[in-house]
Amino acid sequence: MNGALGWQSFIAIGLLSAAVIDDLRSRKVHNSLVLVSFSIALVSALVSAFLTPQTEVVTPFLSFLAAMALGLPLYAFRVIGGGDYKLMMAVSPLLLPASLPQFFFASLAWGALLGLVLAVQEGQTGGSAAGSTFRNIGQILMLHRPDPSSLRKIPFTVGIFFGYLSLLRGGG
Repeated sequence: MNGALGWQSFIAIGLLSAAVIDDLRSRKVHNSLVLVSFSIALVSALVSAFLTPQTEVVTPFLSFLAAMALGLPLYAFRVIGGGDYKLMMAVSPLLLPASLPQFFFASLAWGALLGLVLAVQEGQTGGSAAGSTFRNIGQILMLHRPDPSSLRKIPFTVGIFFGYLSLLRGGG
């Protein structure tokens, strides 16, 4: 990012807020929202690159490619859904490539925390939140594909939003 809380940060917060609202209402991240978000993010990043001498014009494209590379394994192993993956790629032009691993990690951490809170709240932990967490991690590591109807949908866009805010707070 090109500043602690510059105009690009406000654009990213607005785009991610729209995605959270969309996801909470429909339980889906719509492709039209992702396409509009990507367009706004890319144009904003390119304008910033032209106006800021220390930023290369190629940086938004590198960020997009880095987000694609970081997110693909997460999507392939069903850690995140397709809409969430596309959303993270859509806002990536607003971030520097070096800050993307921190963004992904913070988003995953927030998503896991929100998932634990949801599981505890709904009493689905089977005894303990830690036990449920280790079972889920074990299933992912063993490449076990659970039946999607047995899973509770967690609005991961909220985790992405909090992950972005954490990145801002950390100065990324």
